[in-house]
Amino acid sequence: MCYRLADELSDKIAAIAPNGGSLQVADAFDPERNVPVINIISLLDENIPYEGGYGEGLSDHYNPPTDSCLNVIASRAGCAVAKQQIENEALYSVYSWNTCDDNLFEVL
Repeated sequence: MCYRLADELSDKIAAIAPNGGSLQVADAFDPERNVPVINIISLLDENIPYEGGYGEGLSDHYNPPTDSCLNVIASRAGCAVAKQQIENEALYSVYSWNTCDDNLFEVL
């Protein structure tokens, strides 16, 4: 739902923070403006698998891989498509797609 809001209401929201969701919109993702994203997902999530695929439990449909969703957002904003790891801890990692056309825009 967050990605849909970014697509359809980009002129009304500042940013999105999906938590265990994937980019699934009916038409091509084409917001009026680029909406910054901070995406939070667990590698252990069985409902929306990080690597994509059919989830268990609540998710009974195909989910694209998380990185491919974020690559769409980053590419549209003119960011470097290759993600860069900026933090690596025992329980989490932080990646960034940066060097965007707009220096204030970043995908985390």
